Amino acid sequence: ATHIEDLDIHQWSYPNGVKVNFKQTDFDKNSINMVASFGSGKAGMPMTLTGLDTLAGAIFSAGGLGKHSSDDLRSILAGRNVGVEFNIGDDTFSLSGSTTPKDLDLQLQLLSAYLTDPGFRPEAERQFKAMLPNIYAQLKHTEQGPISKMSSWFVSEDSRFAFPTEEQANALSSTQVKDWLTPQLTNNSLEISIVGDTSIEAIQTALSKTLGALPARHASNDIPIENRTLTIVQTPVEKTFTYQSEIEKGIAIVLWKTDDATDQDAKKVRRTGLLADILDERMRVELREKLGEAYSPFARASLSQTFKNKGSIMAYSPGKPANTEKVGNIIINLADTLAKEGATQDELQRSLKPKLGLLEKSLRQNSYWLGSVMDRSQAYPAKIEAARTRDADYASITLKEINDLAQQFCIKENSARISISPSK
Repeated sequence: ATHIEDLDIHQWSYPNGVKVNFKQTDFDKNSINMVASFGSGKAGMPMTLTGLDTLAGAIFSAGGLGKHSSDDLRSILAGRNVGVEFNIGDDTFSLSGSTTPKDLDLQLQLLSAYLTDPGFRPEAERQFKAMLPNIYAQLKHTEQGPISKMSSWFVSEDSRFAFPTEEQANALSSTQVKDWLTPQLTNNSLEISIVGDTSIEAIQTALSKTLGALPARHASNDIPIENRTLTIVQTPVEKTFTYQSEIEKGIAIVLWKTDDATDQDAKKVRRTGLLADILDERMRVELREKLGEAYSPFARASLSQTFKNKGSIMAYSPGKPANTEKVGNIIINLADTLAKEGATQDELQRSLKPKLGLLEKSLRQNSYWLGSVMDRSQAYPAKIEAARTRDADYASITLKEINDLAQQFCIKENSARISISPSK
């Protein structure tokens, strides 16, 4: 066992290969949060089964356990503070939940049951398929449809980022989900992180009877590297998507390709995030105050720690359909000016100030420790180092660093302009 003293995090592993990260906190009285991460997530999804992740997400919890349907579980667990939520990340699956010291044992038993005996019941698949006509009607008549099409278009229709057609969704089965998930639930390396108001002794006692007692697991989660490299649409490019609606709502979206953070590079993520904040502020002034677009435009960066070429900065501005093209061009020009002339020291300080305030606050939040620091920190020790140096790193960010990134990413030639508008 290791104790990381400056962050007060304990790490250990069991002979079966299950790794544990634990931090005792008193931020939320009687509250314990946990996340168990395993497997290869979306990156390892079979390329031929578009939408398998959508079906998996819909039926995993709804399918209950082998021994108990989800209705049974509801009545068995009534009045107890337990629950498990299944999530599919880019390169991992996770089972997460929160509980109290009193129900800790039961929570870990439930989590172990989902790992070893998920139900994959056909009734969950039937419920999902019964909802499909509504889901597809909604995609056809709201901006959600074009937005999901845009996501897969940007990555050259990589099937893992595509929302299935109704026909594809209907053809999927819970058996396919079971075949995809079972080896990863039972075999792939598993790392559980727990934070909250309980002692290391209580955690070790509860884990030794549950996750620590599971059959041995393999250490490796390796996803073949070719599955991690995406092909992004050639820029500069313009694309229009429509949906059927009487509602006068259009959206101007611009995407700029950025670097990745596949080497777990937290510094790059922070600086690109600040660059997006500065663009966000320029958009607000230009579009809301000068143009009077009623809705709030925003810009944000997302750098992928899993895939090569997936990183992007996105600007998003809802408004009148008649203005989408004009607004898109204004955004492209704002970014291009930012690339060529740079931001000012004042803009950098204004973007940094709220960030620095939030950093202070986050140190007293279980969600920060669990998600940003501890989850998979044995697989990626860089996360511990990033937490250690986070505040000092933010404080050290220079205007030159931001402007270098702006010059690299925000130029017109690197942009994809998307218009989303209703067609009558």
